[in-house]
Amino acid sequence: MLKGHNVLAKARSISGHTQEHWANCMDLSVRQFRRLETGDSSISFNSLVDAMKLYGVCMVEVLTMTEQKAQDI
Repeated sequence: MLKGHNVLAKARSISGHTQEHWANCMDLSVRQFRRLETGDSSISFNSLVDAMKLYGVCMVEVLTMTEQKAQDI
């Protein structure tokens, strides 16, 4: 199972212009994974791939913002 909640909490705790945007994107990707996890057969393979890509992009952005914030301190 994905540890989406930890990542979402981290995304929401980062101050900055894109904080809300990335938190919303992560919410969307985690919801797609949950649909698959609960056995929702209406989710397409392409939707799953898009969710995986979105989650990966969000992870990179969150980690980049976290690193930049740490360097500013």
